[in-house]
Amino acid sequence: MLKLGTNFLSRNMKKGFAVKNYALAAIGRPALFKSALDRVLLKRSRAAESIDRAEKKKASLEKRALLVRPDVLPKSLDELLAGLAQNMGVLLLAHDASAAVIGVAEVDLLSALVDLETNAPGLSMRINRKAVTFQTKGFERLALTAPDIEISHFDSKFNGFCLTIEPYCKQAPGKWLSNNPRNLTARALYLDLLETPGLHDVASVLMGPTIHDRAKAQPVDVVYTWVNHSDPDWAAMYAEHRRSEDGETESNGESVDAQALSRFHSNDELRYSLRSVAANLPWVNKIYVFTNCAKPDWITTESDKLIWVQHSDVIPSEFLPSFNSHVIESFLHRIPGLSEDFIYINDDVFVARQLKKAFFFDLNGSSRSFMEPYAMISGPARIGDPDYLNASRNSARILNAALGFVPTQLHRHTTFALRRSVLNEIEQRFSLEINQMRKSRFRQPTDINLTSFFYHHYAAGTGRAMFATCASAFVKSLDIRWKAQLAAATAPNLDIICINEGGAESPAADWHGSVRDFLMKRFPVKAPWER
Repeated sequence: MLKLGTNFLSRNMKKGFAVKNYALAAIGRPALFKSALDRVLLKRSRAAESIDRAEKKKASLEKRALLVRPDVLPKSLDELLAGLAQNMGVLLLAHDASAAVIGVAEVDLLSALVDLETNAPGLSMRINRKAVTFQTKGFERLALTAPDIEISHFDSKFNGFCLTIEPYCKQAPGKWLSNNPRNLTARALYLDLLETPGLHDVASVLMGPTIHDRAKAQPVDVVYTWVNHSDPDWAAMYAEHRRSEDGETESNGESVDAQALSRFHSNDELRYSLRSVAANLPWVNKIYVFTNCAKPDWITTESDKLIWVQHSDVIPSEFLPSFNSHVIESFLHRIPGLSEDFIYINDDVFVARQLKKAFFFDLNGSSRSFMEPYAMISGPARIGDPDYLNASRNSARILNAALGFVPTQLHRHTTFALRRSVLNEIEQRFSLEINQMRKSRFRQPTDINLTSFFYHHYAAGTGRAMFATCASAFVKSLDIRWKAQLAAATAPNLDIICINEGGAESPAADWHGSVRDFLMKRFPVKAPWER
């Protein structure tokens, strides 16, 4: 199970010594030479001790027939940490329900890995993003010199844990250094607590949280807006108000797709977008679905994390019903109980891989806006142009008058990181323009787009947002290349995927089936709130 070789030391000797540097130091700076030599010898002796301890632990487990028993049920993350802490010092750097980051002395690292494999058979390990096993050639050298080791264990229902272990190398009595340069919490440790068994929380060591800890502790919610065209009550409202406004279309300049049913079409995207959040943003606090439609039948009522909010609970009756997403989005920050920092996600947007809070919000609380590198706007609104362009032009004009600059970049079709206090401020400062827009039941050329354009430039212009980049894929139903775009969305390095159906024209006959097949394969694991 564990290939532990004594040849580790000889290989490390060949790589570690720069003979010329040591020779020069020995002649000119003998004290410095002795100090450096002592560190090298200490490092190698402790590496040898790590190998020896792991060999003895392995032999003991084999003797008691405890090693690699497939009948053993994997222990929980907390149980695994408690078990490690009985035999060694464990520094708890970060911890939540399903993930933790810990540090252990380098002499205990290999023993810790043996212990984890014994109590959670079938775990997966990665070093420098590459999968490894105990049988990997040179495993002990890789493990002892790695910045960290990523360990995960999940079953078919996505239950399990992620654990990251960092080896701390002893430099001298009372001085330890983690191999991980990304450790911004306690890379240097000036206590010998890792030599004493026990679980030590880093907050007690530092006597308070760091700015990174404070940012991690800040709750972040997710908000969805959702429409289901097949909901009978919604369909009746839509038919009634579409007929009542048909006669005004020419005079008010409404674009062709403002009332197009494709804008409200549901292809079950919400189910898979929610799955993507459950799998890849496990730290999210609450998820709100803001809608005027009934819950789909696949949602249970057992989850406290998923909250259904009706338009009538938030939007004043004078503006209802509304089929104008610009209007609906202007009320997101009024959702009761919503956190200060939140992420707005359209149901056609999917989180493609695990992302941290820092992807959306900076340490100082600034939201991160993912702007297009090429999609720009300019000039005044023009009747007949796409709604999003006109709304952005109107927003740009208002922002120029208020802040003295003309914003031009559009936001990518991704997630929107927003701050509730900034949206409140915008609503109060520009109440006349916003309340005028809210009277439009369908999109109009006079709209402004608060969440996808206005907020990001206003927040950046007032020092509360920063422009950032992300790896995203955009699949558009009315693009003749949509099949190639859908195939490209399978790339493993993507952060966000958007599969957009919109416009007045109907999509290709095989669009809905192809998208459903893609989503089922890409996000197959049910979320906790699904039946």
